[in-house]
Amino acid sequence: MLDALAIHEAAHAVVDTVLGLPVHYTSIDPTTQNGRTQYVPALSKAIEELLHAPSLDQAMKTLAEKVGIAMAAGYVAEARHREVPRENICSTPDSPGISDREKMGFLCAKLQTQEQAQFAKWEDEAESLISGNAVVIKIVADELRRALCLSGQELQSLIAWLRQRQTTIMPCRDM
Repeated sequence: MLDALAIHEAAHAVVDTVLGLPVHYTSIDPTTQNGRTQYVPALSKAIEELLHAPSLDQAMKTLAEKVGIAMAAGYVAEARHREVPRENICSTPDSPGISDREKMGFLCAKLQTQEQAQFAKWEDEAESLISGNAVVIKIVADELRRALCLSGQELQSLIAWLRQRQTTIMPCRDM
């Protein structure tokens, strides 16, 4: 279970970073089996403003799209890791993907889009980013299991270092 949780949070953190959404920290708790990837305060504030805005300008729509993809990344990567359909990750109230999908629903309401179609779009975009960064996600998950918490700076440094060396890293089959 801890492996799947680490993959879930690592996918959030890596996809956030790839999309230019700065992460304050990402963590997992082996005792509670919970994880969290927290944005830097300025981005958290911008997302909160987006959710309460009477209408969205283009910058807010772009931010909502990026956040939707990043939220989907956790449960999409976890489903891929567990080799189960995405819906299985979000099927029970204690599933990590439930809160992600709930937040995605709020974004759909702000974007005035149909949830099912928008979720599928975000999930497909997340899947593409996960595929392209599978090795990085796996190594970040390994480091997260070891350290239990990575700061945004540690995460950025690790991702940058891995990307520089990605041609020499062998792809992992258990992701």
